[in-house]
Amino acid sequence: MKKRILIVLLTVLSVININCKESISEEEKLKKTAEISKISARLYGGPLVDMLFMTMHDKGVKNAVEYCGGYATEYTKKTVPKIEQRMIQDFNIKSLDVRRTALKLRNPGNKPSETEEKVLLEWEEKYKKNEEINPAFFNDNGIYKGMLPIKMTSPDCLNCHGSEERRHKEAYAKIKELFPEDKAVDYELNDIRGAILVKIEF
Repeated sequence: MKKRILIVLLTVLSVININCKESISEEEKLKKTAEISKISARLYGGPLVDMLFMTMHDKGVKNAVEYCGGYATEYTKKTVPKIEQRMIQDFNIKSLDVRRTALKLRNPGNKPSETEEKVLLEWEEKYKKNEEINPAFFNDNGIYKGMLPIKMTSPDCLNCHGSEERRHKEAYAKIKELFPEDKAVDYELNDIRGAILVKIEF
């Protein structure tokens, strides 16, 4: 009898949980997308950027590139999934994926979708017109996405992403070994490098 009651209760709770998820309005989902995206971007990008600049200043630009190929890769593979899982639990969502994307790629695996590319191109147009560039949050066929701009805010960024004259030659030689088809160069200070992309399924 007790077992039967427990089964009924679990079934009811499951139905309530499903209904609660389905009852979230579009406006609430977009608001939640913005909140989750901003937190995810800080957790994803903050430690990587801090460690990169620390390594660059303490051990030199070339060692910073090796850091990107080592620690940053490990962080992305091991730590980011833990962050995503915690966010899934805390916000009661089905899935979360955090990555980077851009128009000019270093890692071919970060290629934007058609809708993501459209946002990046809109940012480029606004940047040329000296207009304000804001994060984008939208529903892309049932997958809610947040795109937060990555800007070239430090001259140090140009060591690996600047013009041929500005790039650090030894460091960029190492980058070409890691990414032979690299296109993420010829940027200037304050240019839009790309976006932190957050994908959410409610």
